[in-house]
Amino acid sequence: MKDQYFGYPACVLTICQYLFQIIYYFDISNKAFKLHIIPLNKMLFNYASSFFWYFFGDMLYYEPIKVSNLVGLLSFLFLICLYLFYDLKKDTTNALINILLVTTFTISFYHYFSYVVIEPKIIGHICIGIGVISYIYNIYLIIKTIKDCNLLLINISNEIIGLIASALWYQYGYVNKDFYVKFCFGVKTMIHLVHVILYFSKNKRYQKLNSKNINNALDNPDKNKNETKTINVINDEENETMGKMQSI
Repeated sequence: MKDQYFGYPACVLTICQYLFQIIYYFDISNKAFKLHIIPLNKMLFNYASSFFWYFFGDMLYYEPIKVSNLVGLLSFLFLICLYLFYDLKKDTTNALINILLVTTFTISFYHYFSYVVIEPKIIGHICIGIGVISYIYNIYLIIKTIKDCNLLLINISNEIIGLIASALWYQYGYVNKDFYVKFCFGVKTMIHLVHVILYFSKNKRYQKLNSKNINNALDNPDKNKNETKTINVINDEENETMGKMQSI
């Protein structure tokens, strides 16, 4: 009997992350999804990750992992289908190829893992491999955030939920003495923590600089008129790119 004490709270928070991600791509004013900003490669990668984690949880009777990743599978599949529907109108060939790849991957692997006896540790190694690729991307994101001081790269609400969920998943793996869960979510917890620290440290610095600029503008309104216009233009450009610059 597996200890599920930490697993179910982590499962609930992870499902909340998936739901918030869907809401993020929904344009309330137009009551339609912002299909053009859905990152297809990221969605396909997350879909594959949830797929393997689902079977990992199923093989070892980790019900929270199984349930959360089943919801993840459906969420990512929903977003992928939305994007492919949008892409079908622009590039039919590319959309059909992606549809074929997703369908083939899902049917083939589901059939294989359903009828072939396979060691859970093999699935665990695949999950770690997918996780390592994800960690490399997140390290790149951290470096880019430090270099550009761009807070738009960090979705702070998602990072805080992810931090708590990952910490609970790590504790879940620790209690059940599972190396794969501990490794993957231990590293993920540290990455979320770095993102949160970066966000608040950079945000504090930004507020100080902004306050200083406002005071200078009040003291010298004519001198800082052009600088204020430039700042406004930069802020507008950042807001336009917000949807395209997301963290995992």
